[in-house]
Amino acid sequence: ALTVQLMRIMLATVVIFSISGLSMAILNTHQRFLAASLAPSVYNIGLIIGALIFAPFLGIYGLAIGAVLGALLHFVVQIPSLRQLNGQFRPTMDLNSPGVIEVLRLMGPRVLGLGVVQINFWVNTALSTGMEKGDLSALTYAFSLLFTILGVLGQSVGTAVFPTLSALMSRDDIPGFRRVLASAMRGVLFMALPATVGVIVLAVPLVTVIFGRGQWTSRNTELTAWALQLYAAGLAGFALQEVLARAFYALRDTWTPVVIGVIGVILNIILSLILINVMRAGIGAGPVGGLALANAAATLIESAALWLLMRRRINTIMDREVLGAAGRAALAAVLMGVAVYWLSQRLSGLPAIVVLGAGALVGAAIFEGLALLFGLAEARTVPRALLSRFRR
Repeated sequence: ALTVQLMRIMLATVVIFSISGLSMAILNTHQRFLAASLAPSVYNIGLIIGALIFAPFLGIYGLAIGAVLGALLHFVVQIPSLRQLNGQFRPTMDLNSPGVIEVLRLMGPRVLGLGVVQINFWVNTALSTGMEKGDLSALTYAFSLLFTILGVLGQSVGTAVFPTLSALMSRDDIPGFRRVLASAMRGVLFMALPATVGVIVLAVPLVTVIFGRGQWTSRNTELTAWALQLYAAGLAGFALQEVLARAFYALRDTWTPVVIGVIGVILNIILSLILINVMRAGIGAGPVGGLALANAAATLIESAALWLLMRRRINTIMDREVLGAAGRAALAAVLMGVAVYWLSQRLSGLPAIVVLGAGALVGAAIFEGLALLFGLAEARTVPRALLSRFRR
C-alpha cells in the first residue's frame, strides 16, 4: 500500500521529465549545453530538500515530494535558455508534421537499448545473491562512482558532438563526419586512459574520502575499491561506446547499437559466470570483482565491434591517427601511474583526502607534461576548452 501511495505522488515526474527531456534535446540541437548539463544537478537539489526539509515532517512522503520538486527544477533551470531561442511552442496532434513519424521509428530501438542496460543490472543482482553480505552494495557503489567519471568523459562529449554529427550527415558531408568523430574519439581516449590508471591506483583513498564514514568499514572500502578498479579497466570502452552509439544515431541507425548491446549482455553473462569462479579461488578481494571485470571486458568488446561496424559504414575513422594518439596517451598514463603509485606509498600514513588530492594533482601535471612531450594535440586543445568554460 505504501509503494502504491508513493508511486501515485512520483508519477508526476514521468510527465515533467518527458517535457524536460525534449527541452534538453532542443537546447543540445542549438549547441546550448550549459542549462541541460545543470538539470541533473538541480534535480539532486530537489531530492536533498525533500530529505532535509520535508521528510522530518512528512516522513517517507517527504522524499517522494522532493523527487517531484527535483523534476520541476530539472525543467525550470532550462527555461531561461529556451526563452533565448525565441521559439514558439504550441500543442498539436498532427502526426504528419515533418519528422514526427521519423522520430517514432527511430525511438523504438532506442527504447529497447535502454532496456538492455537494465538487464545488465538485473544480471549483476541475480549473480551476486550467492556471494557474501555487502558484495552487491560494493558493486553498486563502485558502478555509481564509475558512472560519475563516465558522465564527465564519455557522456558529455557524446552529447556535445551528436548535433554536429547529425548536421554533417544531413549535408552528406562524410569527410567532415569522419573528422569530427575521430577528433571526439581522440579526445575521449585522451581523458579516459589517464582516468583509468588514476582510478586504479587511487581507488582506496577515493572510496575512503567519498564513503568512509558512519558505519562504513575497512572491508566495505576494500570490496568497493576492488570492484571500482576492475570496472575502471573498461572505462575507455564505456566512454567510446557513448560517442560511437551517438555516431550511429546521427546516421539514423538506432538498431546497430541495440544489437551490439544485446550481444554484449549475453557476453557479460558468460564472462560473469566464468570470472566469478576464478575470483572465488582467492584472487583479489573476492568474487564480486568477477562481475565488474566481466562488465568491463564485455563493454570493451562492444566498443570495438561498434568501431569496426562504423568503419564499414564510412570506410575509415582516421584509425591510424586515433590509434597512434591513443598509444601515446596510454604510455603517458602508465608512466603517470607509476609516479602516482610511488607517491601514494610515501604518503600512506596521511589522511586519505591528502593522498587523493596530492595523487590527482601530481598525476594530472605529469600526464599533461608527458602528453606535450609526446606531441599530443589534445594536451593543448582539451585544457584550453576547459579553461574557456571556466572563464564563462
